[in-house]
Amino acid sequence: METIPAHGGSLVNRETTGVERETLLERAPAMPRINLRSREISDLEMIANGAFSPLEGFMCEDDYVAVRGNMHLASGLPWTIPVTLSASDDLADRLSEGSDVALYSIDDHLLGVLHLRQKFRYDQQREAERVYLTTDPSHPGVRALYEQGEWLLGGAVSLLNRPRNSAFPNYRLDPRQTREAFKKKGWRRVVAFQTRNPIHRAHEYIIKCALDLCAFDSGAIELFGVPVRAAASRRRLSYVPERFLPPHYLRAREFLEMMLGLAGQRYDAARAARQLDELELERDVLERPVRRLSKGMTQKLGLAAGFLAERALYVLDEPMSGLDPAARVAVKSVLRRLGAEGRTLFFTSHVLADVEELCSAIAVLDRGRVRFHGAPAELRVRYAEPDLERAYMRCIREPS
Repeated sequence: METIPAHGGSLVNRETTGVERETLLERAPAMPRINLRSREISDLEMIANGAFSPLEGFMCEDDYVAVRGNMHLASGLPWTIPVTLSASDDLADRLSEGSDVALYSIDDHLLGVLHLRQKFRYDQQREAERVYLTTDPSHPGVRALYEQGEWLLGGAVSLLNRPRNSAFPNYRLDPRQTREAFKKKGWRRVVAFQTRNPIHRAHEYIIKCALDLCAFDSGAIELFGVPVRAAASRRRLSYVPERFLPPHYLRAREFLEMMLGLAGQRYDAARAARQLDELELERDVLERPVRRLSKGMTQKLGLAAGFLAERALYVLDEPMSGLDPAARVAVKSVLRRLGAEGRTLFFTSHVLADVEELCSAIAVLDRGRVRFHGAPAELRVRYAEPDLERAYMRCIREPS
């Protein structure tokens, strides 16, 4: 069983062996040298073992500018943070494009060689603003950026010797090794997360969701006639979760651009503005960092992203959670419009007034069983109740 392709299509390997390695080892003492900091050493190793595929070296100016500006490589592949090697004015003056540069750790351990393709100046403040959404040096990422040299060096790398990492050697697996392990275990789906702290509730939630999605007790699930485990089954739907948490480092506009890009659509500024108007979300929100939005504004942003994706089916988990009365009216208006356009809306809700107002069919689930399926009016008639809430309570309290 094969895993999915590496980002960009193939797993990069920049670790040299054999004659090529021996030749570079022999030449390295005569090369100009750079002592790498710990972060740069990690980047070198990750590039070489393919963890940063499709990168084959530190970014040149075309990739750097594209990533800083729109979170994509120059090729168009998504990439969110520059991977760069900096140099001071003095060092950059002594390096020539087209030459090789030896890369060392501070303890004089030769790590590899940079095949210098390009050296270029860059704007540290602009990078801080675009990547970290702040220029405040108290932010650790911004502080590290400001401590770098004034130049960036781009080009492919050749790893000659691994860094001296003594901690947890049994768990320091390259992508090739993890892929072999997944294949050996027969795993069909793998979910990963990165954390610098003990496991968080959000990470636990991701893992549990992955397990729930991988298997069900019995029966079959299909979307548009396609088994749900096939990725093709989800191409015609848009999903907005209840606990909607957009990446905090993005501006609202950037988030919409990213989501539409993942959906295979281009971002249309005029269409996005109209969608925000329809949801009664101010247009100036587009240029605000999402971390500064209120809960209601964040919820409307997520709904805007979901609605902007043109799909046949919209799956919405508690879509009006956290919204004030005016916003609820606005969202209902959008849902009615989508329904009138022939789109299918599937949403969960504990507010039965919304269900009665919007839905043509409902299902009542109680303790894993479907107690009722049909029109809201049919449920009221069955229990001779004037409103849906009372009919619902009668339904779930009825003996099995």
